[in-house]
Amino acid sequence: MANTIDVTQAQYFIPEIWANSALEILRKLIVATSRVLRDSEVTAFQRGDILHIPYPGTLAASDKSAGTEYTLAQPSGETEVQVTLNKHKAVSVVIEDIVRAQANQDVVARYSEAAAIAIAETVETDLITEMQSATNTDGVTSYGTDLAAAGLRSAWKAMTDNKAPQDNRNLLVSTQDAIALLADTELTNYFAFSRPQAVAGGPQALGNLYGFDTFSSQFIALAGADITGITGEADTELITKTAHGFLENDVVEFTALTGGAGLSLNTQYFVIAAGLTANDFEVSATKGGAAVNFTTDITAGTVRSISRKNLAWRRDGAMAAFRGLPEPPAGSGAVAANVADPQSGVVMRVLMAYDARLGGVQITHEVLYGVKKLQEAKLLYLKA
Repeated sequence: MANTIDVTQAQYFIPEIWANSALEILRKLIVATSRVLRDSEVTAFQRGDILHIPYPGTLAASDKSAGTEYTLAQPSGETEVQVTLNKHKAVSVVIEDIVRAQANQDVVARYSEAAAIAIAETVETDLITEMQSATNTDGVTSYGTDLAAAGLRSAWKAMTDNKAPQDNRNLLVSTQDAIALLADTELTNYFAFSRPQAVAGGPQALGNLYGFDTFSSQFIALAGADITGITGEADTELITKTAHGFLENDVVEFTALTGGAGLSLNTQYFVIAAGLTANDFEVSATKGGAAVNFTTDITAGTVRSISRKNLAWRRDGAMAAFRGLPEPPAGSGAVAANVADPQSGVVMRVLMAYDARLGGVQITHEVLYGVKKLQEAKLLYLKA
């Protein structure tokens, strides 16, 4: 029949269907990425390409007298932003009966959701990590102290003093600090009467607090990591930030040593020093008043970050750039589509090809992007 859609006909529009399904889910999962400057094109690029994006920087007004020429403004700051497309993330699966899967929208939705979640997490994490390298702090809160209303007021003052415009300000806080803000005595009436949905629907979106559109994110707090089979020097264990994902200036707790009774830590809390790349800090312990040998006396311990860098930023404080990926070679049997999401700015390619080894169609969701800080004055982190 002329109107029948078989594998031959379906292969040409399936990539767009899968990409749009994933992007519809992804835009609901990202917070930071959709609230910075974005530069998106479906034009094909390669990983490592450098984008040269025009950016005006800061302009100043000048006097104009009658009969005189206009004074040309000289932008301060970068007039061209160079963003390297150094991040290429992909999620691949194999589906044996692609036509049946395409006909069942629940199957498309399930696979698209799984791919969208994985990609959203890595894009958000990369952008947050880039913005967390900002040097400005709110100047009030300290590590180990939950975020409070006073910290938000201080953040408003710091950004305003830095001449950041009042609009398009955002705040991303850890889940722990979101709970603390909901219980803050200065904010309870606000949440009860002006923002009840933050209580009814959970603190994912806390509303506008002191001029910041405020959200929570599980990507702010750094997860702990267990150390097993410790091997160190004769009396110390060297901990590297690369092994546990710590950031400079993070406050780190080392605890839960095991290896026999009578063990005690000489120091429990550490601060990751700036400029160190390998052995960022060392842990020492005693047993019966004598230094222990980490190689033989200690069997396990726990390292975890207790510092949180909640982020405040204005939209033009950072940028996320997305580009499409190349089409597969003609005659390869693979089909692909680059689709841009107008809401989030994410450009996603879905690549589909039959895999004879596995007897099914391999479907790959992938994104090519780069992130970059733009103006330190419009980025701020709130310690907690």
